[in-house]
Amino acid sequence: MLDEEIVEGTAAENGAGEERIVTPEEPGETTVAETIEAEETGEEEEAERPKRFIVIVDSMERELDEAISAIRKGEYRVVGVESAEEFFEVTRGRDEKRSEELNKKAITPDEYWTLARGNTPDLVITALDLKDLEGWEFIMRLKFDNRFYEYQNVQVMVRTDEPVTVETVKKVQAESIVDYFPKSVGGADLLAKVDKYFVMREKLSARKSKIAEAISHVVGSEYERISLAIRIRLKYTAALKAEAEKLKEAGAAAAEIKNMEDIVYLETSNIINYERRRREIKKLLKKKQVKDDDGGSTAAKVESD
Repeated sequence: MLDEEIVEGTAAENGAGEERIVTPEEPGETTVAETIEAEETGEEEEAERPKRFIVIVDSMERELDEAISAIRKGEYRVVGVESAEEFFEVTRGRDEKRSEELNKKAITPDEYWTLARGNTPDLVITALDLKDLEGWEFIMRLKFDNRFYEYQNVQVMVRTDEPVTVETVKKVQAESIVDYFPKSVGGADLLAKVDKYFVMREKLSARKSKIAEAISHVVGSEYERISLAIRIRLKYTAALKAEAEKLKEAGAAAAEIKNMEDIVYLETSNIINYERRRREIKKLLKKKQVKDDDGGSTAAKVESD
């Protein structure tokens, strides 16, 4: 039987030109532009933990404003844009403003890259109806186009009115999208989705670190990949089952229905195999002995999932 945590995780886990930054509604709250300026001049007060940076992309102004307003109620910095071009202007423009200053410093290429990427978003929430690009093309650029290499590890959520189909879920699976949900999810529900995503990411990161310390970074990365694969395949299987039910209701040919059911069975088998491998990693971790700083050794421990 699959982990409860994994099953629960399936639910969680643009006019080009001038930058479109919505003015905060709360009195006394600084805009994102003011925050950026303060960071560059050193006037920003030190925070215990920097706010996570989220960019929302949507050509529908009212829906964009509503999403920004909802997420801003959390501990996040939020920018809204209406097109892919505007997205790159907003995120890359900040880095380019710093480039001259960075070039004056005697630093290695790696250090320069780390500093220059300081404003890469922690999460992108995009619609599929952008002003200049079809939404899937925008996502493909972010995830796979080497011209935009700095965004390839940025996680993407899709927020749209388009219905979820088998083809949609195939795209979600292929492009490692962390969530896909309707625009009717708004207000507190939208904020809860974002909160849950970051909580889950922190938990995965913590577990990955524990595994990496106990066995290797490779295995830790494998654990994270398997967990994501299970979540995505569960969504894919659910969509396939729904499609099979539609075929039955429509009186489709028995061979067509059986073919769909066979695909569901195959995907379910894949999920089970992924879960077995995930549990094998846990067993390895429990057996692995790691040395303490004082020279002793303790058995590595994994939190029960």
